[in-house]
Amino acid sequence: MNIRFLFWNILVVLLLNACKKDIVDNSKREIGVSYVNQSLNYTFLYQVQEIIYDDFFNTVDTFNYQILEKNDTVFYDNLNQAVMRIERYKRKKDSALWNYHETVSSRIDKYKYERNENNTKKVKLSFPITFETIWNANTFNSNNNTLVYYSEINARKKINNQTYDSVLVIKSDPIFNSVGERYYEEFYAKHIGLIYSNIIFIEKSNNKTRGYKIKYTLINHGF
Repeated sequence: MNIRFLFWNILVVLLLNACKKDIVDNSKREIGVSYVNQSLNYTFLYQVQEIIYDDFFNTVDTFNYQILEKNDTVFYDNLNQAVMRIERYKRKKDSALWNYHETVSSRIDKYKYERNENNTKKVKLSFPITFETIWNANTFNSNNNTLVYYSEINARKKINNQTYDSVLVIKSDPIFNSVGERYYEEFYAKHIGLIYSNIIFIEKSNNKTRGYKIKYTLINHGF
């Protein structure tokens, strides 16, 4: 057999395998995109409970309200990346009047889903979605590192009497001790997005406590 011919055949096979591997890897990374809904004019209605611990006044206040989010428009940042502009409205639980609350933004690519609120960017999802994937939700801000991971994939969950068949559960390892409490848990349903969030950040010092607990529960969504 011609040695040169054999060499080129081996090289072609290796190149094809390498290309195939790249295609497989990319498709695995893009699986997570379906857990975020970036459709224009899509809305999300959340019931929110917020508990604020004020160490200056030594008080604990509980607030119950609703947040309405709307995927408003798409713009392009200075890197020419598509970004979703999201309008947020707020009302008391028993009120019919919505008040403008704030504007936030989100962006998704084949590596991650990130969200920017109050000039604080957080990595909400990291791709590919596997049980081995661990990331720092605060990679792009100055807050303390929050390492999170997928504890459940394609799980069946019931939230607010609504059953979702394919849900991602993102968690951090909980911390509950004499100096503080840390907990992070979020659920993302396929083709919808965030359906539940429970985040705790509390610091304790000299018999004083400061921080917050905030819980979001999706109660409605759609156009």
